[in-house]
Amino acid sequence: MLIGSGKPNPRQRGDLFYINYLPDAQFKLTAVLQTFFLAVNQLNSGDGCSLSDPSKRLMFATLNLKAGRRAIDLCDYNSALKLLESGMSLLPDDHWKSEYNLSLQMYRVAVDTACTLNNAAAVTKFSQEILTNVEAPLEKLHALFCVMKCLRTASKIQESQQLSYSILQQLGESLPRERGDSDLLAEIDSMRTKVLNMPDESIINMKESTRKEKDMLLLGLYSNLIVVMNDQNPKRMDDICLRMMEITVVNGLCALSPLSVALFALVLVSTGDIELAYRLGRLALRLTEKANGQRFLSEVAFFVGGCVSWVSEPLQSVAETNLLGYTNGQQVGDVLSALSNYQFYSLAIYLSGKNLKFCRDTSRKVSESLMQRHYLFLYKQAVVVYRQTAAFIGDVEGEEERPGNFPSWDDLMTHPERSANIDFSFYIQAHLYMRIFILTRDFTNLPNEGLLVRLTRKQTPMRPILWVGVFFEGLVSFHLARLLDDSDYYQQGEAALAFISKWRNSCNNKCNFENKYMVLEAMRLDLKDPDQAEDFYLKAVKSSKENRFVHEEGIASELSGDFYHRRGNIAKSYSFYRNAMECYGTWGANAVTQRLKEDVLEKFDSRQIIAQPIEKYISAVGYGEEPISTTRKRAE
Repeated sequence: MLIGSGKPNPRQRGDLFYINYLPDAQFKLTAVLQTFFLAVNQLNSGDGCSLSDPSKRLMFATLNLKAGRRAIDLCDYNSALKLLESGMSLLPDDHWKSEYNLSLQMYRVAVDTACTLNNAAAVTKFSQEILTNVEAPLEKLHALFCVMKCLRTASKIQESQQLSYSILQQLGESLPRERGDSDLLAEIDSMRTKVLNMPDESIINMKESTRKEKDMLLLGLYSNLIVVMNDQNPKRMDDICLRMMEITVVNGLCALSPLSVALFALVLVSTGDIELAYRLGRLALRLTEKANGQRFLSEVAFFVGGCVSWVSEPLQSVAETNLLGYTNGQQVGDVLSALSNYQFYSLAIYLSGKNLKFCRDTSRKVSESLMQRHYLFLYKQAVVVYRQTAAFIGDVEGEEERPGNFPSWDDLMTHPERSANIDFSFYIQAHLYMRIFILTRDFTNLPNEGLLVRLTRKQTPMRPILWVGVFFEGLVSFHLARLLDDSDYYQQGEAALAFISKWRNSCNNKCNFENKYMVLEAMRLDLKDPDQAEDFYLKAVKSSKENRFVHEEGIASELSGDFYHRRGNIAKSYSFYRNAMECYGTWGANAVTQRLKEDVLEKFDSRQIIAQPIEKYISAVGYGEEPISTTRKRAE
């Protein structure tokens, strides 16, 4: 897995008045802090008689600010905000004139804390104070940046984009260009050449920026704008990533520089420069060990794990990177990045074939946490995984152990954001193809336009859920091409096969792509040259088995069973059907197992057939090149 070797932050979250429960190694520190916090708390809960002296009120306000900062260091943001608000209440009425510096510090820390807690009302209140009373332009823009983040987490994507554009223009930045712009392409290539020729240690040991405050604001703004553009206009993401890398290379390192490197790696994945992309992903994680970057490791791991490392690592390893990102985010109090990683982790373990009960329970925990924190833009995606896994298991909606207020599958299918949010629309479509092919086999509500066509048109950066979605689109298309004798569906299947083949060849990642390529090629040949299809069905089963994709071993085995049944080989057909049912059972997909069991009973009636171990059939098959076409065979 792509993860840095830096030591994890030992701080633990918890209530400030129970600090003595922290590890013994921190006892001396926490004993002093406990006394300090208890003293500040006692002052805040006094009767006010001791606070009639203005100088004492200012001293106590300063103590609350100090206590709030210490609380943030301990990742207790709720207590920090209460302490800061207590400090604000002690300031004089004319504090913006008489105590400007103290007021600015107090409100700056408060708006950051409220933003971390995703408390939109508090962010609005504190930022308005700053915008009205503060003179420094960067302080005003930082407050607006916090508002922009809250708009994004509330799924108010267009408002967030408009505000971010306004901030960029005030900072003298150009608005991002769309992919395809000739100057942009040349600049990306120039930056690619520059980092390609820089040894790893040269990147790690770049000079520190002399304008860190502005760089931090710009990089933070751009990193949030990346998420917004992924939902609204993915074609502008490349220019944003390039600009972040330019700021880092030209100005030097700041705490957010590792994120610049990670996001430029995302651009290189899109351009097909896989080796350099993976190298930069590793370097981004190493860079978090410098320049106080450890507190941003969670955000870096989110992008590296979910958008870069899959090019060279198995999905199981990608999941571990996101899990470590989740852990780090919890340790340093980066709640948004922690839960973003947790959501990616729950998706990755599901896509890699981990037991569905574990996946269902994990995605439910993620959904509940996101709903509790009001992170609406991530919440819907987490619920989709929960509903999908529950359906495969055979749970009945509304009868879960802990029902909650999650939207139903039908609600998600008709959610208004399917038309307003590009990324959510793609996400839903990918899961819909899976649900149709694995479980329902109900093709009546297929999207009018295929996922691959839409991804190509929008030029969305690739990540696992999207290429897995294209794989299932290919399965559905080839199945319907056979069922309906429809050439349009055949061409759609061929396009999906070409797409998977491209990534298989460019990534050289057999674990993620080999069995998917094999099964799609088998289905294609089954329609055009069935004599050559058998080896590819067997290769698909063998590859998925070796790479531990138990659910895809089930799919390949079921399709092999269909193939042998059509050719009248009853023994082989039944053997592969039995293996498919065992795989689905191991996966925990009881509803899928039941669907196949009913199909097998219908095909074989009550005939007594002895299933053979499939190893008997797949042991001798290798992974050769694509078969010689029928035309070439005739010519020879």
